[in-house]
Amino acid sequence: MEYSNSPTKVEQLDTKVEGGKIVLLEPTIPVVETLEVQQSPSVSEKLNVLRLILLTLFGASAIALSIIGLRRWQYAQSYEETSRAYVTNNTSSVYSRIYGKVLKVNVKNNKIVKKGSILANLDPQEYQTKLRQAEANLVISTEQARVLQLKFNAASQSLQKKKKDQTPQPQLDASIAQALTRLKIAQIQLRQFETKFIPSELNYQRINKLHQAGFVNITVVNQAKSKYDKNFIQRQKLLAQIAAQQNVVKLEANKLETATQKPDISQQVEARLQQANLQQEYEISRLHQLAGKSAIAQAEKQLKIAKYQLSYTKIVAPIDAKVDIVRVQVGDKIKQKQHLIALEQQKPWITANFESNQLKRIKAGQNVQIQINSLPNQIFSGKIQKILPPNKLYQSQTPVQITFNTKPSQAEQSKIISGVPATVKVQLKNK
Repeated sequence: MEYSNSPTKVEQLDTKVEGGKIVLLEPTIPVVETLEVQQSPSVSEKLNVLRLILLTLFGASAIALSIIGLRRWQYAQSYEETSRAYVTNNTSSVYSRIYGKVLKVNVKNNKIVKKGSILANLDPQEYQTKLRQAEANLVISTEQARVLQLKFNAASQSLQKKKKDQTPQPQLDASIAQALTRLKIAQIQLRQFETKFIPSELNYQRINKLHQAGFVNITVVNQAKSKYDKNFIQRQKLLAQIAAQQNVVKLEANKLETATQKPDISQQVEARLQQANLQQEYEISRLHQLAGKSAIAQAEKQLKIAKYQLSYTKIVAPIDAKVDIVRVQVGDKIKQKQHLIALEQQKPWITANFESNQLKRIKAGQNVQIQINSLPNQIFSGKIQKILPPNKLYQSQTPVQITFNTKPSQAEQSKIISGVPATVKVQLKNK
């Protein structure tokens, strides 16, 4: 007989004690509750719900679009807008009036400068020397003119005295008259040449004294002397012709005196020659006097130029502006009229391009809202200044000049530079 080691499962029965006896109870049969299963909605009901949702969404969208459209219509009635706008500013170029070497540059790009500020310095040494030379030249010219004026006064007095003491002269013989006419022509030729000779003479004298003072070198002196010597030789020839004509006059007088046995003919001719010589001296001294005055005027002009040139070694700002570009540096050798520094005026405006259909509602004086790309969080107020001629490249667009109502601050100006894009809104109706 085999025995199983697995435990035997004993079902536990419910019992109770009754009258001192244990009584077995009937096993309880569990009651199973029946759950009611809910039936799912039909397809048609689902479609109805979906239709309701779609109609609701469509209605809400239509209302939203209507509101957006209304607002856009209201905006279009109140504003004209364009993003085809940019900052514009006048730019002026500072150039050198003289040649020289850059000694110092006092500014950098984007620096704000005031009118009269020294932007750069050129080496002034050469122009200081020119100023001293011009001052010395004026002193020399003034002294020359003083001496020439004294000579003119003396010649004028001598001529006036001769005319006062002069007695009526009888008519001379035709041969003597012709000789005197030829003499007069020779004297006129000399006076005409004096207008060329006198300046070269005075110039050589001045340059020689300037050389002695150390302002000019010997080469300049030699050039002036060469020109003077050439004119001096020509003048001596003219003087020789005058002397020859005077001898002819005297010879004709002697011939006539011998032929007519009239001893006073030579005296009459001599008196006329003396008067002609005094007249000649007066005319030449007058030319010297005028040349002396002209030399003073020229020396004063040169002195004025020298002062200006020395002042031009300081390159100054002609206006209040911002430094745009510095084109030179220390040590550069610059030429006259060379552009050194570009300045941008601190009065920017906006150039906005509008289409022709927009332009119908735009006019000068309308208020404008300005938003500049370099300052995206700021709105500036402005006003239409004027409508400019149509754009040559884009005939359909017309530029409009818009000015700021208030001047931007210094910090803002550093970002409001030419060419920066902007967006503008023109207010069509006053609020």
